[in-house]
Amino acid sequence: MTSDSTSWTSSATGRNGSNWRTWMPPLAGSAQGFAHQRILQVGAANPQATALSTTSGSWTYREVIDAVRRTARELTCRGVGPERVVAVRAERSPSTIVAMLATLQAGGAYVPIDESMPPDMFDELADRLGVMASISGTGGIGLAVHGTSSEEPDIRGAQQLAPANLAYIILTSGSTGSPKAVGVEHRNLWHSTIARDRYQKPPEKFRILMTMSPSFDGAVYSIYWTLMHGGELVIPSTEELLDPIALGQLMADRPVDYLSCVPSFYSLLIDTVPPEAMQSVVQVALGGDVLTAELVARHRQAVPRARLVNEYGPSECTLWCTRYEVPDTDTTGDPVPIGRPIPGATAQVSSGHSLVAPGRIGELYIGGNGVGRGYIGNPRETALRFLPDRYGDPGARVYRSGDLVSQSDQGQLVFHGRIDDEVKVRDHRINLGMIEAAFRRLDNVQDAAVVKEREGESAYLLAFIVYSDDETARDDKAVLERVSEMIPGYMLPQRVISVHQIPRNDRGKVERQRVRSLAGELGVRVRTDRESVAQVVMDIVRKALGREPFGPDSDLFQEGLTSLHIARVVAALGHRYDLRLKGSEIFEVPTVNGMAAVIVQAADSSSSNPGPADPPEG
Repeated sequence: MTSDSTSWTSSATGRNGSNWRTWMPPLAGSAQGFAHQRILQVGAANPQATALSTTSGSWTYREVIDAVRRTARELTCRGVGPERVVAVRAERSPSTIVAMLATLQAGGAYVPIDESMPPDMFDELADRLGVMASISGTGGIGLAVHGTSSEEPDIRGAQQLAPANLAYIILTSGSTGSPKAVGVEHRNLWHSTIARDRYQKPPEKFRILMTMSPSFDGAVYSIYWTLMHGGELVIPSTEELLDPIALGQLMADRPVDYLSCVPSFYSLLIDTVPPEAMQSVVQVALGGDVLTAELVARHRQAVPRARLVNEYGPSECTLWCTRYEVPDTDTTGDPVPIGRPIPGATAQVSSGHSLVAPGRIGELYIGGNGVGRGYIGNPRETALRFLPDRYGDPGARVYRSGDLVSQSDQGQLVFHGRIDDEVKVRDHRINLGMIEAAFRRLDNVQDAAVVKEREGESAYLLAFIVYSDDETARDDKAVLERVSEMIPGYMLPQRVISVHQIPRNDRGKVERQRVRSLAGELGVRVRTDRESVAQVVMDIVRKALGREPFGPDSDLFQEGLTSLHIARVVAALGHRYDLRLKGSEIFEVPTVNGMAAVIVQAADSSSSNPGPADPPEG
């Protein structure tokens, strides 16, 4: 296998020759094919090999292929063919895998539907996507196909299949409450899967544990790469995934070689599954959330022989587009880099108008073979996110990820958070993910989430953290002081609040609205120290004067402060800290530090809430 660094190339350079746009050529010999056809070919060559297994049984490639072809014929009788969508009930079972492959064999595209989706939402989704048939499992690899039979079924659909036809649709969360439907074509699926052959060459017999739901695109790697190489896909039930003893027994009965999961699940796996059940693992691929140095250290201790890989990529780019193999011994950064582009992918770090130099933070634009079709049934959102590649070949497109990254001196991409995690506090643009990353670097902090409260000059930040098990290490003030050494003062939260768990969705993302509600549930009262108050005073006075610089001990009257300025500053500070302030009191010592001291004393002696007032109802 070739190192990924040898062919990593730049097609745009800055004045000093630094790489701004990076890409890796497609894998040699990866001519376009179809993933499902490769699976059928591999299975036909070794029909008695085990393809799918669960605690209750296993199925050979011959059994799977027979079920796929049988179900595909039923689908064609219902008019399924290229660009026709089939809904697949995404159970953690072999029947779901058969349903997906059968849909592709019939020439159609499948959309996996989570078992918990409400009927009304499914009906709306089916109308929007033009779903013409649905499939549900009946046990084992048995399937029930639902839909109206066609009087004259077109059995030529699969034969007319083209690389640009739709293969599957993955549902992702949308800001409107209705899920976005990401369309992935056959050429995307093929190149994304084949690209893995550059880094990992499986043995003749191997197993992968499918930890992710089929409704999540993270399962695409486990399903297709395994079956395209004649491996065995081990499918745990939902109950087994929630029961460490049962999961450990499954892994002991069917030792797995490869793991692919989100970091939070892998952390749980290390903590709960018996160590002996993990010893067969030779590679762990993590993605979907930030990989921390702390988890890297725990991995090295728990599974020292297994390679650890950090993968990055949105659903819109077919699961992954960059990769970083964590060194065995070298100290890695925190968060761990997301690496360099995979074969056939490009990465552009852009300010929106131009590419930015290494070391500077910009938005990541992803190009290459993995860029999907767009959002099905949503041309407006597609046009906003899927853009012409100004630096690529004619007709090439890039996906605007919304992720903030930088390129290190070693050429590795480093993730810094989401653009939509960016908030504005007192004229400062602040990325919440960067603050959370600073908290997570501390040894005694397991997890963290930061939210913004209120708007305008009264805006402030709250940090919610989960401490490690060592109760003696729990010191909110000390934690805040240590974080203040890592980030600018204007990014510092006003208070740290200890909680047992950070609310996250099933994809591991922080649910900020639920986090924000914790403050009210806990009856949080925000008290601020003199230093943080001084920073607020400085910002408000600078805005009133309309200029800078001046120091925290400068005489503000000598700096040009007038009675009109005083009225504005007093009003802003009173609203900010919910205090009745008088100009004669607050300007008794006309410096930033002097004003801060007066506010802190007033807050301490006030019987009202010494922090920002709750916004009025309605």
